[in-house]
Amino acid sequence: MLLTAASAIFINAEKRRLFEVVPDVVKKAWKGWEVEVLILASLTLQIVLVLFGKRRQCVTRLWIRMTLWSVYLLADWVAIVALGVISQNTLDK
Repeated sequence: MLLTAASAIFINAEKRRLFEVVPDVVKKAWKGWEVEVLILASLTLQIVLVLFGKRRQCVTRLWIRMTLWSVYLLADWVAIVALGVISQNTLDK
């Protein structure tokens, strides 16, 4: 089972080398706006949490709880990635 998964990963890696998934223009744009996009995404997720956090207490539907939980985890991840990018950019300079 493990050998099958490892060989599938290797074969997929070989296929990915044959064509470029993300064009160079997009890579350059992402490199230039990476920190700004991550900070705006983090701010947006935090605003969603503030606006809908109280609603979770009033409405006991499962989809609201699951959505807010997912947004909470995503906001945490985006903030950590943004801090990592900022620290990496600081070390590179």
